[in-house]
Amino acid sequence: MVELLKEKFPGYQLVLSPERDKRPRVRQSVKCPFCPGHETLTPDTRARFPETDKWQIRSFENKYPVFPSTGKKPLGYQEVVVETPDHEQRPEGYAEDHFFALLRFVRQRMETISREGRGCHYITWFKNEGHLAGATISHAHSQIVRLNFLPETLAKAYRRVRFATDRESGCPLCEKSHAENALLEDKHYKLIVNPAGRLPFEMQIIPAVHVSHFEKTDERGLEHLAGVLRKAIGALTRAKPGVHYNIVLQNGLYHKNWNFHWHIAIIPRLAQFAGLELATGLHIMPMAPQESFAVLKKHLMR
Repeated sequence: MVELLKEKFPGYQLVLSPERDKRPRVRQSVKCPFCPGHETLTPDTRARFPETDKWQIRSFENKYPVFPSTGKKPLGYQEVVVETPDHEQRPEGYAEDHFFALLRFVRQRMETISREGRGCHYITWFKNEGHLAGATISHAHSQIVRLNFLPETLAKAYRRVRFATDRESGCPLCEKSHAENALLEDKHYKLIVNPAGRLPFEMQIIPAVHVSHFEKTDERGLEHLAGVLRKAIGALTRAKPGVHYNIVLQNGLYHKNWNFHWHIAIIPRLAQFAGLELATGLHIMPMAPQESFAVLKKHLMR
């Protein structure tokens, strides 16, 4: 049974989800439920690309979800996206057309999942690459999560963005995109080092045009995004071989018409939060953003 708990001080929410502890820890392909031929080890396939037995991308409902989709008032839904049939292939080795196919697949699944069930408040896509980033199965995969409620931390962040957009200087993401030097830029996207990142080499991919939801991105936009994402991951993994990292889509809301600017964060797990961070909420950055920029820019040029 999943419970949503609230802690009045310091004001965060907890999700009690005992089923999550049953997740398998898999490193070898012989036992991997995500490898071709092992489809019976996972829930039924929801979608695949291409629509043949020799799939390149496949998705299914998460067998150990934080938010089960059953019950009278389900809190949400989780779907696993297996990104490649090759157990050993890492994202930095994906061809650009494979990244494009993956992004198209994710967009289509997000469109479908947001319409299913009742009361979608928020939907996102994220990737945990490596065990330090939260992955328990080494086969390359990501997840789509729909929430039928809005977490308080997200609500506070989106209210700040809305206030700034409506009453102050305008969209903070547009402002950040204009203010920061570009690691990479085209007419569709700007890749920057996050000037307020909490970890070294943290990057953001910001659409040049202010759009609230990733699902509204057209084919041309996805093509360009595939190229930017591939180059960003390539630069990061060349700068820090073997790095573990998260990719997180920050998307617009579904239950409120708030004027958001979707974007993608790439967060390398190169440091750990320690006592001071936990006690005060202050994050200690061991490297200036300018240093991260210089290193990543060098590796982008290779």
